[in-house]
Amino acid sequence: MKKPLLLILLLLCTALHAGDRRLVRIHLEHPQEIRALQAMGLDLVSRRSGAFVDAVLSPAEEARLQSKGLRIEPLGSPAALAKTKTALSGDMGAYHTWQELGDELAALAESYPDIMRLTSIGRSVEGREIWAVKLSDHPDLEEEEEAEVLLTAAIHA
Repeated sequence: MKKPLLLILLLLCTALHAGDRRLVRIHLEHPQEIRALQAMGLDLVSRRSGAFVDAVLSPAEEARLQSKGLRIEPLGSPAALAKTKTALSGDMGAYHTWQELGDELAALAESYPDIMRLTSIGRSVEGREIWAVKLSDHPDLEEEEEAEVLLTAAIHA
């Protein structure tokens, strides 16, 4: 990859707390409010700079923020968070074996040869193939001027 434009997506899984916590959007009036929220040790999950912060809050945390004049919009109920927590437990609902992942990638490459190329880029310390997928209108050509994106997935710490 020469002159790559890299976008690395880190897939982080955060355990959600049990109880009556819920996902909310905290609307920001001033950009400096984000620092105050970070200093409070809240469970912040995403943000749009200067506009809002999404967080998983307890009723006490919500009340404290509302008493400071912050506008809070519910995005999820405690039941929805409990469902999400259940989905994230155990095998996280999405982890597959190395063999299953390789088989799925091979099947996709076989089904879509005009847009997908599957390549081994080496072996792991365990001797397993490290697969790379190229999606393009010309997957077998190296086009210098074509934008590139790197997605790192199916991994965990």
